[in-house]
Amino acid sequence: MSKDAKPTIYSIAKRLNLSPSAVSRALNHPGRMSEQTEELIRRTAHEMGYVKVRQLRRPASNLVAALTPNLSDRKSEALLRAAKRRLDARGFHTLIFEETDMVTGDGLSPRFLESGATGAILYHPLNLSGQEILKLAGQMPVIAVDRNVPRVVGAQIDPDQATEQALDALHAMGHAGLVYLQRETPTWVSEHVGQLLAKGCAARGMQFRVLRNCLSVPQAGSGTLERFLRNPASAVFASTGNIAAGFAVAAQRRGIRIPQDLSLVMLGDNPHESVISPVIAQITEPMDDLGKQAAETLIDMIEDPRHPRTIDLRQPSCFLPGASIAKPNTRRSAPASTIREDPLHMQTSERITLTVLSSSIRDLEPLIERYQQEHPNIEVQPQKGGMADFDGNTANQNGTLGQEGTLAEYRRRFRHNEDVPDLLVTEYRNLPQLESDGMLLNFSAPLIENTYKPRFRDDCWQAVHRQAGLYGVPSNYGTMAMFYRTDILDRFGGAPPRTWHDLIDLGARIHNEDPAITLTWLDTIYTSHYAALLRMGGEDLWQVDDDADRIDLRLNTACARRTAALLQDAIDSGVMHAGPFTGHERDEALRSGNFPIIVHANWQSDNIARVFHDCPGLWKVAMPPSFGEATQLHSAMIGGGAIAISSKIPSSKRAAALHFAFWAQSNPTAVDLMSPRTLSATQYFQRRAQIEQRIDPFFQQQILPIFLESASLAPPAHYLPFSTQTEMAFQRTMVPFLKPGGASQNHLADWQEQLAAYAISRGYTVATHDDE
Repeated sequence: MSKDAKPTIYSIAKRLNLSPSAVSRALNHPGRMSEQTEELIRRTAHEMGYVKVRQLRRPASNLVAALTPNLSDRKSEALLRAAKRRLDARGFHTLIFEETDMVTGDGLSPRFLESGATGAILYHPLNLSGQEILKLAGQMPVIAVDRNVPRVVGAQIDPDQATEQALDALHAMGHAGLVYLQRETPTWVSEHVGQLLAKGCAARGMQFRVLRNCLSVPQAGSGTLERFLRNPASAVFASTGNIAAGFAVAAQRRGIRIPQDLSLVMLGDNPHESVISPVIAQITEPMDDLGKQAAETLIDMIEDPRHPRTIDLRQPSCFLPGASIAKPNTRRSAPASTIREDPLHMQTSERITLTVLSSSIRDLEPLIERYQQEHPNIEVQPQKGGMADFDGNTANQNGTLGQEGTLAEYRRRFRHNEDVPDLLVTEYRNLPQLESDGMLLNFSAPLIENTYKPRFRDDCWQAVHRQAGLYGVPSNYGTMAMFYRTDILDRFGGAPPRTWHDLIDLGARIHNEDPAITLTWLDTIYTSHYAALLRMGGEDLWQVDDDADRIDLRLNTACARRTAALLQDAIDSGVMHAGPFTGHERDEALRSGNFPIIVHANWQSDNIARVFHDCPGLWKVAMPPSFGEATQLHSAMIGGGAIAISSKIPSSKRAAALHFAFWAQSNPTAVDLMSPRTLSATQYFQRRAQIEQRIDPFFQQQILPIFLESASLAPPAHYLPFSTQTEMAFQRTMVPFLKPGGASQNHLADWQEQLAAYAISRGYTVATHDDE
């Protein structure tokens, strides 16, 4: 080298007899080789007068923030542990946060942004939108792991080649079909593997099916197996090790041998490998390597503002064949249902104790008392559900105990395998999601279907079915009716309105004369009341095709908007108040006299009679008002309940549970014990109500014929397979605008968009209908 020549990486490498890449790593990426070698290279470069063309930026701080949805998740733990080790070696400190602490309904908490972090690693961020991640990436370097966000550096496992190898192995063994068990909250890699399997099976002439919403806990294995057995295949691919472990245990308990009867492959490792036999074949997820790569890339981005921000980091998986795959056993068929006799004629001489979780012990007690008189060998213990609202708080503002609290309590017990009740009293709307999550027993069998279908209303019998499975025994149903106070309407010279236009005109006149009177109430505690009113306007808001995994959404049609605009007009005119109509708030509203007309479910009759028990004849019942001409009334179903059986119930208790459930809901003795204002789902009740012509002692009129006529004008209700998300979306997008001047009809599109996005994330095909 001449005296005036500038030293380069190559000249330094030549002097030290090292490779240029080693010199580059020491000067530009310290921490990737031994300290002695790095020090030698730096000292030599200094002596030779080497000056780097690229000056590294000194970071504003040495803090890196990491965000994960679950600190106890094995994959998250492995990735963040490896990333932290690499960051520590380079002089950075790592702050690790859980999403629940740092993500609110408005996005990232200010605490996260004020932590002083100079970069962030986001592992599978569930509750951040792509726009929020992109915004954060504009403020600091960001690596999004297992999440594909345009213009943000992503880091993922690359399972392509390993998935092909797994399919080659199964195909070579002679498997003609494969079922993919997709986790309840799909990750990028689990979705990608599903796409690879679908494409690979099609190329090999293999049948392929996805079983979605599989709970990633071993305890849910029996529920997943029950769903699989409806349409089985000779090979199964599980999207997590927990799903694979639970499925394998449940299969073996049913006498299904792995791999002799069923081959099993999983994505990722098996946390229960020491107790699960045989060793399950797997596609690896090298989270340690991905964590190191993510940390190194993030440091490069922090130190060099010019570092590319649109690259994708990939760590290849590999296929590890295990003892869980073999040639298919073509002689074995799927296990048939074990139900061989009518539940009400099953032998139940053994002493058995059943537990049933319900939000209303009062309604169960007379049934249980009479049942145990007839069947003293079966003890039924009622349990109260927990108190919770949609945000997971232990009690709502009224301190009331409701369906949502009971559902939350059941989920908590099920997930923790803690005192799981044998039976659950729940609403029709909750059954699809509970079934999807593998939490309910499918007790469909030809004998049961043929014996009990004629005993129930068709719509109620269909409400407890999903994908040809039977997941509950129908109890009751609700339909819309109008309740009105005769004294207040008489005072203002008003007649019971037959249309909503009449109701609004009457309400506006009464409100002008007495501003304290609002006339009626829109119940926002759940979606059901508002949705029922929209259906009365003529629109079927959603339909679900379980066989095709397709959902049609019609929340933003001209018909729905027209009905919503009329309801908004009632709110703007001071005719209707919107808010939770439950518990103490409901009772006080009724007592005040400021809401003399209630258009709601028939079961509100019990609440009105309870509050005004000493005022018979004060309230009357009529058909609900029509949204069109009075002679063209469309009514709507609203609510309805069933008794379901837990998928975790011991097999020794199943006969007794079925016996109690069918007795409590269909035996005439049990039906006669129900509230006289409750609409039983049985045909027996329909016939009895028509024959009796009973005068209700409180309303002093026949009310059941009105309820039954309203039900006859209501089409069957449909239920989305994600009831919790449906309620949350309603609370977020609609409830804040159900107020004077809220123009709530303009937010139906937002409600529909949120439901569509969630349905798509769960693997459904969604069609939205937005007409002008």
